[in-house]
Amino acid sequence: MNDAARAELEAHVQSVATVNRPALLSLIGNVGPAASVEIPVAEQPPVGHGPLDPLDTSRMLVPIGDVTELVDCIAFVLENPKDIDALERVLEALVRMAPLPQPLLKQFAPVMKRALKLIDREVQNRLARLLAFVGGGKRPQGHSEKSQKPKAEEFLASRVEDLIDQAAQGWGLAPLASATHARGFIDAAVFIERIAVYQARGVQAPSGEQVRGLLRLAPAGDRSAALRNQARQLADAPLARALRHALGEDGVPITAKGDEEQALFAAAARIRHPGGDDPLVLDALGDFGPDGANAARYAWSVDARSSTYAGKTYVHHHLTLSAAEVPASTPHVLMAVRRAGVDDTHDEALLRYMAAVVPSSLESFFVDGCRQVGNNLDWWEARWQDHAYLTLLLDPTVPLTAVQPMAVLLLALALAGKEPGQTALAVDALVQSFIDGRLEVPALGAQLRALLSTPIVMAKRYAKSLQAAVRADGRLAAPVFDMLCEMLAADVENPPKNLTALMELLLEIALSSQRTLPAPTLEVLARLSLGGKGRAVQKSLLGLRAGAPA
Repeated sequence: MNDAARAELEAHVQSVATVNRPALLSLIGNVGPAASVEIPVAEQPPVGHGPLDPLDTSRMLVPIGDVTELVDCIAFVLENPKDIDALERVLEALVRMAPLPQPLLKQFAPVMKRALKLIDREVQNRLARLLAFVGGGKRPQGHSEKSQKPKAEEFLASRVEDLIDQAAQGWGLAPLASATHARGFIDAAVFIERIAVYQARGVQAPSGEQVRGLLRLAPAGDRSAALRNQARQLADAPLARALRHALGEDGVPITAKGDEEQALFAAAARIRHPGGDDPLVLDALGDFGPDGANAARYAWSVDARSSTYAGKTYVHHHLTLSAAEVPASTPHVLMAVRRAGVDDTHDEALLRYMAAVVPSSLESFFVDGCRQVGNNLDWWEARWQDHAYLTLLLDPTVPLTAVQPMAVLLLALALAGKEPGQTALAVDALVQSFIDGRLEVPALGAQLRALLSTPIVMAKRYAKSLQAAVRADGRLAAPVFDMLCEMLAADVENPPKNLTALMELLLEIALSSQRTLPAPTLEVLARLSLGGKGRAVQKSLLGLRAGAPA
C-alpha cells in the first residue's frame, strides 16, 4: 500500500464502525493516537435534572386580548385542531367576551362559514356550536345524547355544552377550567382567584367546570402552605372544601350530596395523590372506580391467538392490558374515571384533548396508547392518530419513571415498531427524555427486557432504534449500554431471534467508550447458546472482562 492510499484510509478511520476499526488499523499500520480518538463523552453537555415545571413561564397561555386576535385564533384552530393550547385560548375568550356586541359580529362571518364546512370533524364541530351561540344567541340543535360507554369525544362535547351555559349568562368571566399553561394545566393560585371572583359576584360555575378545574391543577410544590392559606379565605362551599383537600389540608370535612359533589372530591383525590390512593376519600365516599379515590393500575401480558384460513393455521400475538373495569353507568361528571375507560378513537385531536383532562396523571391515557401501538407494531393498520400518544412523551413536563410504568411501556413498545415515522418519534422521545433528565433508565431497561422475552417484539428492530438514538446524541451511549446489558437476560435458555444484532451494538458501544461488561452480563453471555455470527460476537464480548484490553 502506498502512502497516498494509506493517507486516504486514515481520513476515514473515525467513520468506520468501532468493531471494524481494528482490522482497518491493522491494514494501514500504526497511524498514531489521533486515529483512536473515541466518543468525547466528557465534552458532551450535561443532562437535565428532571421534568420541567408545568408552570414554567415559557409554558404560560396568554389570554386573547381583542376580537381581531380572537378571529385570527379561531381561524388557526379550525385548520389546526390538534393544537389544544390554541383551542383552550379560543374557548376561554369566547366565553369571557360573550355576548359579542352586534357591530363586531360581521368579523366572525368568515370563520363561521369555514367552521360550517368542517362540521363533520369533531373539534371543529364543537367549536362551531360555541361560536354559533356566542354570535347568534341560540343553542344549535343536534347535540347527541350522552353516551354510556366512555368515549374520547365526550370530554370536549360536555365541556362545550357547559361553556354555552356559562356564555348564556354573560358574566364576562373566564371559565373556571380554562388552562393557564400548556397541556391543560391550571395554576392553583389563579384557580383560587377565579373562585373568589365568582363568589364575590354571587354566581356559580357549571358543576362540570368545577370538576375540570380541580383535575387540571398543577402540582403545588413548595407553594402548598401558601395556597392552602389562600383557599381558606374562600367562602365555605363543596368546591372550596374539595380544593383545600386537593392542596393537602388535613381535617377537611369530606361529605357529598349527589354525584356532582362526589365528583369534586374524586377529582381532589387525583390531585392530592397523583398516581396513588386517597384513603380519606375512599373511607368517606367509597370507591368510584379507577382514577377515582384510587389510582388506576395496570398489568400487561402477551397472549397467543390462532385463526385458520384456507386450511392453514395462523398464530397472532396480542398485548393485553388488564385493569379495573369502568361501568358504563359511571356518571359523566366523574371525568377521570370515565377517561380510564376509553379504549380507542380515530381522531388525533380528540386524543390530545383527552390527555388534558388530568394533565398531571397520564397513566390511563398512556395505557390506551400501549394497547393501540402494542397491537399494531407490524403496522397492520394505518393508525396515524397514535402519534398523539408518542408526541406527549416528548413533552418536557412528562416523566418516564417506574412510577409511570405505562409511559415507559409505551416507549418500549414504540421502539420496536415497523412504521418509520412512528419509530422515529419513539427514538426522539428516548433521546429527549434522557437529555431532559426525565427518563429512569433502569425502568425502561426492565420493560425492554420483559418485552423481549415475548414474541411480540423483534430484537433487530430494537437494535436499529437504539443505534439511531446513540447516533443522534453521543450521551445516549451510556444508558443504551446499560439497557442492552439488561436485555441480554430476556431469555437465556431460548435466546430471542436476532439477539446478535443487540450484541453487536453492545460490542460497538463497549469498544467506543472503553467500557467493560458488568459481571452479571458476562455470566449471562457465558450461558447463551449461539451459533454462527452470534458465537463470534459472544466471544468478543466475553473478552471485555475487567482488566482485559478493550
